[in-house]
Amino acid sequence: MVRELIVQLGRWEMIDTWIVLTGALAAMACAVPGSFLMLRRQSMMGDALSHTALPGIVLAFLAAQKLRQMGWLDPARYSLVEHQLLFVGALVVGLLTALLTESVRRWGNVESSAAMGVVFTTFFALGLVLIRVAADSVHIDPDCVLYGTVETAWMETWGNTAVPRAVVFNAAVFLLNAGLVLLFYKELQVSTFDPALSDTLGISSRVMHY
Repeated sequence: MVRELIVQLGRWEMIDTWIVLTGALAAMACAVPGSFLMLRRQSMMGDALSHTALPGIVLAFLAAQKLRQMGWLDPARYSLVEHQLLFVGALVVGLLTALLTESVRRWGNVESSAAMGVVFTTFFALGLVLIRVAADSVHIDPDCVLYGTVETAWMETWGNTAVPRAVVFNAAVFLLNAGLVLLFYKELQVSTFDPALSDTLGISSRVMHY
């Protein structure tokens, strides 16, 4: 077994480094806010957001296609603009998921996990219906959309460099998440462990939750 490991390490290439680095940065970016979700007993939120992003991605893809057909997008820059639109679409629906989950929990007087389950399944089903109705002839693989293909991350580089775009994006998200947690650590800590005390101290637990 040790000999096989040594042989495999001897075959290690730069592509393998980029793949591992992409996965490590993505994991670290998720772990920073994920620790607070665990403490709030909302660990399912990460899974819910990854699935509910599907309708946002599909709508953004259809919007990009429509803009290209209308001639509003430069064909030379279409790929970059499409990626940006997909990110914005996923982000908007992700924020909407968090808002709706909290609204269902408050108005329906149910546990957060139950409210999350309602919003989670509704948005995911909506995304699948959109694919079937509006993009059935287009290759939008739900598995690739939801889980990604980290082994191909090295194929799309940043500008004229050899650095994969996924490494740059995941590093930026990790630094953003780490920076926000460091900046609001006291507020996050108080609102996570004692929301009532947080409100008493003038730190809105609801705002920190969102």
